[in-house]
Amino acid sequence: MLESPMPLLDIQNLHKQYGAKPALRGVNLTVEEGMVFGLLGPNGAGKTTLVKCALDLIPYHLGAIRLDGVDACLPESRRAVAYLPERFSFYPYYTVLAATRFYAQLHGLDDETFQARIGKVLETLKLVDLVKQKIGTLSKGQLQRVGLSNLLLSDAKLLILDEPFSGLDPVGIRELKDLILHFKALGHSVLLNSHILAEVEQVADAVAILHEGRVLAQGPLEALKQDKSLEELFFATLSKADGSRP
Repeated sequence: MLESPMPLLDIQNLHKQYGAKPALRGVNLTVEEGMVFGLLGPNGAGKTTLVKCALDLIPYHLGAIRLDGVDACLPESRRAVAYLPERFSFYPYYTVLAATRFYAQLHGLDDETFQARIGKVLETLKLVDLVKQKIGTLSKGQLQRVGLSNLLLSDAKLLILDEPFSGLDPVGIRELKDLILHFKALGHSVLLNSHILAEVEQVADAVAILHEGRVLAQGPLEALKQDKSLEELFFATLSKADGSRP
């Protein structure tokens, strides 16, 4: 009997509190290789807290997190993941090319490897004409593409994007969805932390719906939806949870 492949992200019974207020209440969540996974929930559901715990940016109180089989508390787990925060920023006086070189060095790439990769990365992200432009002069969409270059330059198996559609115009949203599918085609897995359901529905293979620190539903998107839209599934799931309270 063949063993199931180890998930890239494996979260078991995760609990996190801010003071006396619970933020995550026994969360179990897995992201497998080769998938786009949507982490969904209303504001305050615990999505960003979960991502920060997975990246070891904040401590948690109970449970276990493994990245590509390595305890997330260990520095070597970071080799498996690259992260784009919701509000990507960088030193405004750096050029686009200098910023990409900085991130390449953070990923441990030598100059020869950087030179071999950067041309394709700039072309893919439509940054070729902006290489000499300073970060402080870029638009929201252009700045995000610089942040995405960090992901493309890395060898990370799991790419985590935190509210990536926020603040983008329709052209930027379309380009980002194409890039997410491009990441998947390159063999990466993508975790999208988002509350924009329509965009996630078009790219995700699986989703989890988080509400008040609990996972209410998780699994392959089409199996969960059945004959519903993702929006209908989302609100029906939240309504059922709210209606079941004593």
